[in-house]
Amino acid sequence: MILSWREPEHVFAGLAADRGRAFWLDGGGARRWSGGRSFVGWLEDDDVSLTYDATRRTVYEHRNGQLRHIGDDIFAELAAPRGDGCVGWVGYLGYASRPDLPALLDRAVGHVDPVDACWLRPTHYLEFDHDTHAVFAHGFDDPPSWDFGEAPTPSGLPEPTDPLSWSQERYADAFAEVQRQLRLGNSYEVNLTYRASVSSPADPLAVYRWLRRLNPAPYACYLRHADLSVLCSSPERFIRLSGKRLETRPIKGTTPRSDDPAADAALAKRLREEPKFRAENLMVVDLLRNDLSMVCKPGTVTVPELMYVESYPSVHQLVSRIEGRLRHGVSGAEAVRALFPGGSMTGAPKLRTMEIIAAVEDTPRGAYSGAIGWLLDSGRVDLGIVIRTLVAASGRFTLGTGGAITVRSQPEEEFAETQWKAQRLLQALGAW
Repeated sequence: MILSWREPEHVFAGLAADRGRAFWLDGGGARRWSGGRSFVGWLEDDDVSLTYDATRRTVYEHRNGQLRHIGDDIFAELAAPRGDGCVGWVGYLGYASRPDLPALLDRAVGHVDPVDACWLRPTHYLEFDHDTHAVFAHGFDDPPSWDFGEAPTPSGLPEPTDPLSWSQERYADAFAEVQRQLRLGNSYEVNLTYRASVSSPADPLAVYRWLRRLNPAPYACYLRHADLSVLCSSPERFIRLSGKRLETRPIKGTTPRSDDPAADAALAKRLREEPKFRAENLMVVDLLRNDLSMVCKPGTVTVPELMYVESYPSVHQLVSRIEGRLRHGVSGAEAVRALFPGGSMTGAPKLRTMEIIAAVEDTPRGAYSGAIGWLLDSGRVDLGIVIRTLVAASGRFTLGTGGAITVRSQPEEEFAETQWKAQRLLQALGAW
């Protein structure tokens, strides 16, 4: 059924904000390549959701207030036939979702994501076409009521407290070890990251509504599962699969924006031309060409766009596009697993570099560096990389930030990059 237009922001606030399990895939900041659609949905008590605990290697099913252990592989559970009439899953895979790959799991106080993956299986949802201003209601017996007011812009968020983060000295120590590993030839590029967090009683949805204004992005979303809220404003595509066409758009290479037009143009030009940035991007492109070749037909993996600049409110980013044709017999879930985690968040080569990352970082990445979006039973997939994201749980908001390190990198410059990448997230919390 088709409904009259309402802004997804107000529909989510009016219909889903108080639900224990709900999602808003926010297409309001979409680019031409990402489409112009938003999706709002929530789960009823007898709908299914899944969470994954990487430490215990356990997948849990949540339904009717009950929790049960159903397996040890989140990818297998997402791919398993359900026969329940639902179209698929909405959620995220955290960085440690593949137990066959090395990832730090030891939890540190103040940097705790409650779950390493979370997926919701809605029986009904709303689809908003931002171009035509049509709203499509899927799976509803009766149209949902639009009898709610406009949600006022949130204001007066409480000031956060108890900040936890890496110091510049701690970053420099990890950077030095990464450089040692690079010069030993154990990696060509390492994505070095760390966590920062603050305590705040702020409503996570109110914080997300500020964030989407400060940093509109193609892969923006708000996901809630019990005490967990994920507030994502990511610009990066991990994987899109439609039919047999598989596409990824890695970002590697970032400069800040400037209010001065001439300086801003110079920063974009530097990003396009400086060998350090181009090397960062090229190594990830090569890694992803190899990843795609594992699931695509021979000879179909191509790079239609190599190292172009996309500009966002706070940063310029260097982006490439790689695509291929999925091999017969390979499912969407299998393709996601083969490429996971995204090469832009590890470095190259993937396995050895992830071992280095696990040795030098001192907190688990959690949702950060994973993938978020939807995975349909039909095999269609659209997932973004989890960057520029806050995870809220138990009154604490945690973010991850970092960047690619090569032998050309300088510690002061790289640490500064991690700081301004986190700036809009902290602004949304009132902490900048």
